[in-house]
Amino acid sequence: MQIKCPGCSKVLNIPDTAAGRVVQCPCGKQLRAPGGSPAVAASAPAAQPMGAAPARVARPQQPTAPIGGGFGLDDDLFSELTDTDMSGIAAVARPGVPQKAVAAAPSAMLKQYAGEDTNAKKALKPGQRPGTLTFLGVLNILGALLMGGIIALVVGVAAMLQIDPAILLGGMADATIAFIVATVVFWFILHTGVAISCFVPSWFTWQVLIFGYAFMTSYRVLDITWSIMTEGFVLGRFFQMMMYLIASICFWAYAHQDESRKFYQVGPLKAPQVLAANILGVLFGIGFGIMPFFLTIE
Repeated sequence: MQIKCPGCSKVLNIPDTAAGRVVQCPCGKQLRAPGGSPAVAASAPAAQPMGAAPARVARPQQPTAPIGGGFGLDDDLFSELTDTDMSGIAAVARPGVPQKAVAAAPSAMLKQYAGEDTNAKKALKPGQRPGTLTFLGVLNILGALLMGGIIALVVGVAAMLQIDPAILLGGMADATIAFIVATVVFWFILHTGVAISCFVPSWFTWQVLIFGYAFMTSYRVLDITWSIMTEGFVLGRFFQMMMYLIASICFWAYAHQDESRKFYQVGPLKAPQVLAANILGVLFGIGFGIMPFFLTIE
């Protein structure tokens, strides 16, 4: 008998004895010869084009368990599948779409389902500023502008009225006024220094960053204590101050992380490098934090 191969469109000569069996075309496509009974489809002679050598008979295959499993499916439903059938489908060119873009689509889909994060952030190089430090820099610039604005406002109003700036804080002791002025000036200098350290990578600016947030953390702990002692427990005020404290602790810890140290181009953490800045910052924070207690006693 003669049948046409659906793979290469060649007309094949099939022996009558191969009726109902799976045969293989020289192109590699397997197909079932018409006629015969499906029960005899255990072996398959290879089909040949017209005028070619006689077809070779494929080695009989071992019988396998029925796929149907009692659900009425044909046992040979998947017997004709080959590796070529299981391969990917070639991309089809479409008008107006570059062929290269069409071919790249399956690869992107495979990466997506393979779990590869194609949008993963690249590792930061030494000296490359991370976004967290940029955020901290902007935050401290705003803090410096606020403290500088307070200083400028007091001095400006005093100059306009031609009076001593201390008079604007009338009713307070000289020590209290001096402490308030020193605190505002110190916070202005601190915010300015930390803001600069967030944009200038060096070992010294890294120390300034650590000092700044060590100071803020210890100072805010005492500030919360002082607020509760003088004003009582006010939930809104306490919640606001706790948010400041938690932020200071997080930024203080971040200053010691690998991402931060890569920007400042410092190596692994060593005690002498970080103890000095941390201890100094904590001591300054404690000093400013307990000062209101002594001023109240006086």
